[in-house]
Amino acid sequence: MPLLTVEDLSVKYGVAQVLWNVTFNIEKGEILSLIGPNGAGKSTLLKSIVGIVPHTTGRIMFDSSNIGKESVKKRVDYGICYVPEGRRIFADMTVLENIQLGALPKRARANMKDNLKTVFELFPILKERATQLAGTLSGGERQMLAIARALMSEPKLMMIDEPSLGLAPNIVLQVFQLIQDINRKGMTVLLVEQNVRQTLKMSDRTLILENGRIVKSGRSAELMSDEYVMRVYLGV
Repeated sequence: MPLLTVEDLSVKYGVAQVLWNVTFNIEKGEILSLIGPNGAGKSTLLKSIVGIVPHTTGRIMFDSSNIGKESVKKRVDYGICYVPEGRRIFADMTVLENIQLGALPKRARANMKDNLKTVFELFPILKERATQLAGTLSGGERQMLAIARALMSEPKLMMIDEPSLGLAPNIVLQVFQLIQDINRKGMTVLLVEQNVRQTLKMSDRTLILENGRIVKSGRSAELMSDEYVMRVYLGV
């Protein structure tokens, strides 16, 4: 059974409909990427899955449970975490304090010491910066901090929104490598990203969202040679 199943999901902001009957699933242990133009509804879809934005119709199943009416906190307890676009760290708190804030579920608080050790093994630079104010970090370090904070909740699914936004090309590659490392350790990832070429290289499957609808999906390796994807998204 898929880890996440989204069926006929529609979302409105007031009278404006943003998502139209979106249906897809994510298998355990895969990286599923979501690409599309700005304003297509990609971030709204992630926010709806985690419960920040309510859906008007449809169903969200996570790990065999219908979570469509659950609170954000309850969905985090189930094992969903969301790394928002723009990092959203607490600049006036230390790196360590930001990381510890991620341990919201009861199970994660009980395992905080072990989880912190794991996070610092993945992100040794954050261990070095533990007592610094988060606002003093570079853009790449802030992205690492946002991912590290999310890992502290012991998630089963990590949804990451535009991790490369505003980062230098060499830092982008580091961040993508970290996401792949996390995935190899068993983490299921739903990735929204504008760097289409790199995203197709690192993900297992890809969905293309345009004007609130999924217009194409498939294995990422196959979509790299798809005529439409090459023309519209890869500039070939």
